[in-house]
Amino acid sequence: ENLFNILMYKFALKELNLYLDNFPNDTRILNLYNKYLSEEKKLCDQYEKSYGPLTVDSENIGSTSWKWIKSPWPWEGTK
Repeated sequence: ENLFNILMYKFALKELNLYLDNFPNDTRILNLYNKYLSEEKKLCDQYEKSYGPLTVDSENIGSTSWKWIKSPWPWEGTK
């Protein structure tokens, strides 16, 4: 649920993506990428349920209203 951990996974995913651009058949790295992607998604979902969406294209935005601006910012805490 820690934003630092989310950013850590996002960084690792970007680096692994760059590697896989050059070595697309490396199944060991592809498996690691998929593992990190799953963990990053889980952490993002947990964070967004507590603090609101991280990005405007988040699945947790909702379709009945524009929740992006209504949620408290992380430094404001939850209501």
